[in-house]
Amino acid sequence: MTATLLIRPDASLESGAGHLMRCLTLADALAARGWQAHFACSAAPGFDFSLIARRGHHLHQLPPLSSWSEDAQAIAALVRQLEPFWLLVDHYGLDARWERACGQPVGQICVIDDLADRPHDCALLFDSGIHRQAEAYAGHVTGTCRLFCGPDFALLRPAFASLRPESLERRAEAPGPQRLLLAMGGVDADNVTGRVLDVIGPVLEQHPLALDVVLGRSAPHRAAIEAGLASAGFTARLHVDLPDLASLMAQSDIAIGASGGTALERLCLGLPSLVLSLADNQPPAARAIMDFGAGIYAGDVREPGWQDRLHTGLEGWLADPAVLPTVSALAGALVDGHGAKRIAEVLHARV
Repeated sequence: MTATLLIRPDASLESGAGHLMRCLTLADALAARGWQAHFACSAAPGFDFSLIARRGHHLHQLPPLSSWSEDAQAIAALVRQLEPFWLLVDHYGLDARWERACGQPVGQICVIDDLADRPHDCALLFDSGIHRQAEAYAGHVTGTCRLFCGPDFALLRPAFASLRPESLERRAEAPGPQRLLLAMGGVDADNVTGRVLDVIGPVLEQHPLALDVVLGRSAPHRAAIEAGLASAGFTARLHVDLPDLASLMAQSDIAIGASGGTALERLCLGLPSLVLSLADNQPPAARAIMDFGAGIYAGDVREPGWQDRLHTGLEGWLADPAVLPTVSALAGALVDGHGAKRIAEVLHARV
């Protein structure tokens, strides 16, 4: 009998695709063990959910999330229809009330979180935060909930673990930076990519760095970014819905990116990064990266000063590239890329 997994992720132009992407990684890992994954997603105008089907999984479109109780009723109907072994939720807007009302036995509910700011009623909880300790969930979960915390449980696609040895070895021997990667999230609704380009454009005009910019097809500012790069005074390429971000990261020498899920991917490959935070939950991870010496935290893009710190950080690394191998080694020591395998083993063992 095929085991079924029902996944309730958060995904929209506002929240981005990070929750969906890490759930897809786990779904892929379980599909390789014979599982069947079903995704239940709220309608989000302008957001493209076609990746779910392209990865071989099932999509159930829900109405826009108006209340947790109505959402739980919709999930309860799917639970009755699909009879999943696990219900997995990765959504900042849902908590223990939803989990108790969704129709799935508590012993078969798994939560993916990185906030530790609300109650959960579940059997398993995974938080891959670099700085996260199990104590952060005291008072938020029951005594029977098993907690798995830290970057050992980062949900990265297998390509990152596969490319990791080669990537780390290359950085230890690299003569100097030649490629810069800019990836601020697939959606980037606030056009942080464009704002970063305004800061680094003058630097790139003075240094022989090739720039790679990554966006998703749902990014609302994609056309403007593409037009700006076409007239830029430096070598640049825009990648849309890149199927193999791992390879591009492995080939890059410096990255500029957010401190969300892609930060864990960059760490796995030892890619020195200038890190920006885009949301309230991101500064702790960004500061942890800097505390470990694994990158530079340039600041929160919603607050003043980040542009100067970003400019100074990039100029500093270009002026003294000898520090980059050390940064790379410290970054690579934090994440090994096998988190999806570990979580899949935990879920599969309970069947």
